[in-house]
Amino acid sequence: MDGDAFFTTAAGEPANNEDGDLQGDLVERGQSITVVTDNNGDADYYLGIKGSDDFDDDGEAALADLVTVMGQPIGDPGWGPDDRCTTPEVRRLGWGGLEVVLSRMAAGGPTLLAQWYLTGQDSDATSLWTLERIGIGSTVGDLRAAHGGQITLERPSDRDPAGWFDTEPLLGDGIRGAVGNTSDAGRVLLMWAGEGCQRRFG
Repeated sequence: MDGDAFFTTAAGEPANNEDGDLQGDLVERGQSITVVTDNNGDADYYLGIKGSDDFDDDGEAALADLVTVMGQPIGDPGWGPDDRCTTPEVRRLGWGGLEVVLSRMAAGGPTLLAQWYLTGQDSDATSLWTLERIGIGSTVGDLRAAHGGQITLERPSDRDPAGWFDTEPLLGDGIRGAVGNTSDAGRVLLMWAGEGCQRRFG
């Protein structure tokens, strides 16, 4: 599928559900979002990226897909400068704990995807997951099982058990985030993909 961008697309199937398969589930794809609905009518929304190039895709098309599935954003301050971001103008759109950042070089110019950022309620409640079914409240053990040996964990201070993770430190196009503890039982607190705006300040 051409134009794959922000959310799960035909480039990759969503991770298996708790029963180990998606048989009987309804999978609906737009240009840039996948919704998996089970037999009870409950839906999961899968976030993901194929690589850093995805964040040069059409932001307006991705936004249209998001609005179709999730409704109008709750927060939308419009376009403006942000010294935490790399382009002259950004637009931050919010759906609860999910924030999508669009970018452009000038008014009237092309709108591009810059980043997604997820925090807040556990994904068991929001149904927002990555392709590998990692979400807020997932554990470091879940991260290791999903991403294998390439994942890195960093603990900035010996006096604080919290840390940072990166699922693709070599390629630089993965998902980054924070965990409350770097042990296998530590929980994911927040995560993001895309380098359009600075998220780590410590």
